[in-house]
Amino acid sequence: MVNAVYPQEELLPKVQALAATIAKNGGQAVAIAKDAIFTGMNLSLEDGVRYESGLFGTLFSTEDQKEGMQAFVEKRKANFKNR
Repeated sequence: MVNAVYPQEELLPKVQALAATIAKNGGQAVAIAKDAIFTGMNLSLEDGVRYESGLFGTLFSTEDQKEGMQAFVEKRKANFKNR
């Protein structure tokens, strides 16, 4: 998956900025997203959607999900604790 192309001299700063943005999200959600991407590459579309649905369900019962939703409603930055 490619969503941008940069000259070599811009690549490292752009990657670091993207990594910083990703790191601001809940650790559990990031780990699950990576799992969905890497596992889903080897599944059919139907099986991939089913797999991703299962992962989503596990995330929806976490404290971080509740914090993220509450922060969104309150229009504030979430304080994720990886729980």
